[in-house]
Amino acid sequence: ISVIRASMGAFFTQNIIKLKSDVFSDQVRINNIFVVGTSDKTQRYYRTIIYNNDMILLMGSEREGLSECLINVCQHLVKIPMIGTVDSLNLASATSICLYEIFHQIHNFGNIV
Repeated sequence: ISVIRASMGAFFTQNIIKLKSDVFSDQVRINNIFVVGTSDKTQRYYRTIIYNNDMILLMGSEREGLSECLINVCQHLVKIPMIGTVDSLNLASATSICLYEIFHQIHNFGNIV
């Protein structure tokens, strides 16, 4: 509930659909949906792919990441580069970083520094 309060009502402007992983996977395949997931086990960084306007970003839990079923439905797996002994970020922070890159690409802010 605190997450919804913190969103300042933005939560209520979104269409929310709850599906089990296997049903979600079937729908992604049937509808040919572009899916990007995050994983600390990939070598591809989040800024190295081109994001589509119509896509789904999957973020796994901080402790366990994405399930194998959800990893298999992704066209790309990406990670955020870490330096030193840091190996992960808070899920909300990581999601914000990825979503901002998607926003940046879709709205063509490539020339803005």
